[in-house]
Amino acid sequence: MKRVKSPAPTMKNNQLIAVLTGVFFLCALTTAYNTYRYHVSTHALLDMQGRAAYVDTVRPILESLLHDTIEYSKKNPAINPLLASVTNLPAAPTPAPAPAKTPAAKPSTK
Repeated sequence: MKRVKSPAPTMKNNQLIAVLTGVFFLCALTTAYNTYRYHVSTHALLDMQGRAAYVDTVRPILESLLHDTIEYSKKNPAINPLLASVTNLPAAPTPAPAPAKTPAAKPSTK
């Protein structure tokens, strides 16, 4: 039996190998880009979770301070303008000015 000699495939001769190599590098670059995006997103998520934990810790303290200040304002209404600038609470009502008196109309004499 005679051996049939075939030419060895090389990158210069075979277009399929060149196309597959290009696809491989394209996939590798896409994977590297997505890995970088995942890494950045994970760090951003961890940062936001830390901030959320801080807010969850501080919020009850600030709400307690606000409620205590509202209770204090019932005894000392001078603090109401300050509370109105910080909260939705209305400022202390200011007395309406008295209406100006108009002179009575004199009956006309004709």
